[in-house]
Amino acid sequence: MTDLATKLPTGWAEASLGELTTKLVDGSHNPPKEADFGFPMLSARNIDEGQIQFTKYRFISEQSFKVEHARTQVSPGDVLLTIVGTIGRTAIVPHSIQPFTLQRSVAVLAPQGVIPEFLKFQLDSPIIQTQLEAEAKGTAQKGIYLKALAGIKLRVAPLNEQRHIVTKITELTARSHRAREALDAIPALLDRFRQSVLAAAFRGDLTAEWRAKNPDVEPASVLLDRIRQERYRKWEKNLRTKGKDPSRAKYEDPLAPESDGLPSLPEGWCWATVDELAVLTQYGSSAKTYEDPSGIPVLRMGNIVDGTLLMEGLKYLPADHDEFPELFLEAGDILFNRTNSPELVGKTAVFEGADGPVSFASYLIRVRVRGCLPQIVSMYINSPFGRAWVGENINQQVGQANINGSKLRALTIPVPPLEEQRHIVAVVERALMSRGQVRETVGITLDGLETLTQSILAKAFRGELVPQDPNDEPASALLDRIRGERAEAVVPKARRGRKPRELTEARG
Repeated sequence: MTDLATKLPTGWAEASLGELTTKLVDGSHNPPKEADFGFPMLSARNIDEGQIQFTKYRFISEQSFKVEHARTQVSPGDVLLTIVGTIGRTAIVPHSIQPFTLQRSVAVLAPQGVIPEFLKFQLDSPIIQTQLEAEAKGTAQKGIYLKALAGIKLRVAPLNEQRHIVTKITELTARSHRAREALDAIPALLDRFRQSVLAAAFRGDLTAEWRAKNPDVEPASVLLDRIRQERYRKWEKNLRTKGKDPSRAKYEDPLAPESDGLPSLPEGWCWATVDELAVLTQYGSSAKTYEDPSGIPVLRMGNIVDGTLLMEGLKYLPADHDEFPELFLEAGDILFNRTNSPELVGKTAVFEGADGPVSFASYLIRVRVRGCLPQIVSMYINSPFGRAWVGENINQQVGQANINGSKLRALTIPVPPLEEQRHIVAVVERALMSRGQVRETVGITLDGLETLTQSILAKAFRGELVPQDPNDEPASALLDRIRGERAEAVVPKARRGRKPRELTEARG
């Protein structure tokens, strides 16, 4: 039976993995005691990306190594195959490598009749990977028994064709690898692009031409004075509602910017603290959340990604939770990640609204501003200038870092005129939208490269990757020779006891 195709290519043959190896063993089922130093004992996690990775392994003593090595005899040219847990990863043992031994999760194959690379690539191919998964048994952690592994059927090309196939696969996958490396570098470039765009926005570079064409817009200082007056009037109104005389109470002005060291701003801009712009600064709920989607979704720090809020991986609180509706978000609320690892503290995004009520967790601070677009505040905190402020004000604790609400209110940000704010937000969002499209395209292309690699391997073992030479020795002749050599290597044991009687005597 062959699952690889209905018909073998001309000159090819089929054989089991056991027939194509002189050694098919797995690593230690009872690993020896770990030592402080000695010889590496690797496991399936050390076989990755087609290579042997000497990271996160245990040492065993020299004596233990001799015992383990006597069984596995890991040698250059052997093919390693992971057979427990993550099944189907492969690597070839190179000639220049330190001695090591293995745990049960890795099998050692010494090829015969196929060159190591041909065997490795075929084990990597989609149809064999499917067979390996099908042969895996177990519940908590699946594994393949050596007997089942030895019975897996492989295709054997003539030796000369094997070499051509290996050369071609290596060439094509090298190109794919170079393309993958280039694509892998793009997200970092996109992040730098995002930071460059945000930096340009708050230097005034993105709207320099707009300002030249719109010199008569209301300056931000006038806007800020109006915000201050509205804040004071609201304070007076609240006191009178409570029956109190505002003239007998003390009004606390919001924190003012510290002017020392602040750079100059474009015409019409001014500096303001978050406290001057905010009408609400509030911590989220510390109540334990659940996965019951019948409740109210609670946004957490993991929902803030690249300056946006992702409504994914949500947890919930009951609709009758005692902090509701006070902790329900409104469209335009800014969420600031106050606690996380140092590089993630300060992640900020604007809540754009949802179909129903949404709340937020205690590791986030909600800021609601008036007179300034919330996107401006969020973009500034996410910009290189905001990240620098986070680095200067962060409070490092054991395992986590923190910026509290008082420090956030004291943050000084540049405020453009309101009309210019709208223009900045539009320009930045257009630029970052194209960045998001590029990132999405990169992800699709990377998936396509993986599919292409699998397609190359599938094509190779259908005999379609390289031209065939009718003068090559058929693989069947090669296999017959191997089987003959194995038969000759078997020495019959001499029978003990009396000599067998002649046939005629036995009949008589």
